[in-house]
Formats: sequence, C-alpha cells, structure tokens
Amino acid sequence: MTDTHSLLVTRFMPITLLLFGSLTLSSAQESLQHVGRNVCAGCHVEQLSAWSGSHHDLAMTEVGDPAARAPFDGQEVSHGGLLSRFITIDDAPVIEVEDAQGKRSLPVRYFFGVTPCQQILVEGERGRLQSFPVPWADATATGGARWYPLFPEEEETPAGDPMHWSGILNNWNHMCAECHSTGLVKGYDASTDSFNTTWQEIDVSCEACHGPGSQHVSWARKWNDTPENERLAPPDRSGFPVDLVDNRARWVRAEGEKVARRDPPLAHHAETETCARC
Repeated sequence: MTDTHSLLVTRFMPITLLLFGSLTLSSAQESLQHVGRNVCAGCHVEQLSAWSGSHHDLAMTEVGDPAARAPFDGQEVSHGGLLSRFITIDDAPVIEVEDAQGKRSLPVRYFFGVTPCQQILVEGERGRLQSFPVPWADATATGGARWYPLFPEEEETPAGDPMHWSGILNNWNHMCAECHSTGLVKGYDASTDSFNTTWQEIDVSCEACHGPGSQHVSWARKWNDTPENERLAPPDRSGFPVDLVDNRARWVRAEGEKVARRDPPLAHHAETETCARC
C-alpha cells in the first residue's frame, strides 16, 4: 500500500462520517419541499443568469450535454495494470477496459465537472455508478488536453480493495452524489445491497445551498398578491431553513495587529457549514 493510498483511506472514512452527521435534516426542514430552479427563476432572473454555465450548474451533466466535452475517439491510457480505451458505440460513449479481471466495456452514464478536468461516471452493479480513475483534462489544464491517470503515483490497486475504481471509495452514490446534485436521496437497500438513488435536480441548483424553497415561494406569492398596505413581514429566514446572509461587517486592524479582524464578529456559521461540507 502506497503512502497516497493510506492517506486517502484514512481521510475519506472520517469525512464520510462527518457528512452523514452534517446532512441530518431537522424535522422542520423535512416538512419543506423542493420547488426547482424554474420556480425560483420566476422572480430571480438575474441570479439564474449568473448561475447558468457555472461550476455549480455543470457539477454533473448527462451524456449528450454540450458541456460533456471529453472525446471518445479511440484514445488509450495504460496505467497501474489498467488499459482504458475511450470509444463511441452507436453514438454513445463507452470505455473499454483491460485489467486482471479481463476485457469488458463500461457504458458511460454521466460526467462530473467541466474544467479544468471532467471525470467520468460508469455503470456499476445494483444501481451503482463508479467514478472512473482516468479523467479528461481540457486545454486549460497544466499539460494540456488529454486523458490522464488521476493518481499517477499509485501502483496497481487490486479489485476488492476500497481504493479500486470499482470499490466503495469511488462509488458515486455513497461518496460523491450528495455534493454534486440537489435534493439527493441515496436510496440504499441493505437487504439487496443496492441503490436507487434519486435527485430533485441533477446539479448544484438554488436549493442545494438555500434549502427547500416551498415555504419561501408560498410567502412570496401571497406577498405579490396582497395590497401593499396589507402585506405581512416575511417569515423567519424568508421561509428558508438557513440564512446565508451575514455580510454587514468590515475588517479592521488596529495599530500593531498583524491580522485583521471582523467587526462585528461573525454572528453564525451558516455559510461555512453549508459550503465547506462539499
């Protein structure tokens, strides 16, 4: 086992446990419903325009999406006992692999990210999707456009090892999906060791950060339909489960101080707790 191998295993496990804890919803949030960005866009046109084409928008894309730019034109990469050939069959992207388990074809189902690299999700068993260890780097990446091994210093990882590309640490459903999609439900069934993973929106959309928006939308619609002199104040946090706004501050540094400090101090850590988990 290489140093990198050991490091990844020891780091991934506590992160997984942390995510399970941080993503536990309160009973109040569980009663809220996702409404989808198209509903949000009814009022927030400028915000939707700024988001469109962003890394959040392109966090996960389907086969055929214009942002799925990795070429499947027959290029090959050989590393760590794995030969990967990126081809197209019946207009669909496929990865032909040869390793200790033999030769087989893996249908490509989704793409992760957009630039400077784009990772590939291939079909696994019992509802699983796996992150393939050879991503595509575009022209903006160091070294230029190419397919490349994600961990070039790694030696061959045997099948059955958690770090093998077909193992749990490269499993999309368990390790990756929650940070790349909105309103995700892993849908793991222990009795069959299978996944039926679903999402409200495929990418990191409005409610991935703000939380389910049904109460906010209900208030906003009533507010718009009510005469100005009869409008009620917005509900707590405008109807969202979290309030990310705490920007009424300045940074000051007294004479002799080496580090600036926030004035007034941060009232809460909602933004950090929302964003930093991913």
